Amino acid sequence: MSITPESADAWVKEVRTKVEEAIEASKHTPPIDGETFINQILERFQMSDRCFPDNPESCLVQH
Repeated sequence: MSITPESADAWVKEVRTKVEEAIEASKHTPPIDGETFINQILERFQMSDRCFPDNPESCLVQH
């Protein structure tokens, strides 16, 4: 798969939108410490390991 200028621009736009949404959400969400943040990410990965391919609703993280 080759990367075209159009696909790169689309990717940048998509990521920029997600970053802007995250910044906006952070204005309304209390901060958490780094340890809590990492532990939450690890929990999500552990939950995704227990997903059933034929039942995507069983996954915390959608693949």
